[in-house]
Amino acid sequence: MNAACTQSCSAACGCADGCSAECGEEFAACQNADTSNDAGPLGLASLSVLSCGMNAPVCQIKCQMKCQFNLLAAAADAMGGGAAAGAAADASS
Repeated sequence: MNAACTQSCSAACGCADGCSAECGEEFAACQNADTSNDAGPLGLASLSVLSCGMNAPVCQIKCQMKCQFNLLAAAADAMGGGAAAGAAADASS
């Protein structure tokens, strides 16, 4: 039971860390692109920075969902002994 819990926690942390890195890079790139549009406190740059901030949580949600789906698919495949991969290989032959 401990091994299953440890694997589950590691997988969840892997998703969180990976998504933080992916979305953090996207957020930084968005902010860097928007600094060239410096039009004052109420200008284009302010709206762009606001947009970057609003996109960050959306990125996190989408990334977490994709990561969790991939983990579930991998777990199902492992529990099935690779049956899905075997069926796909049989279908292609």
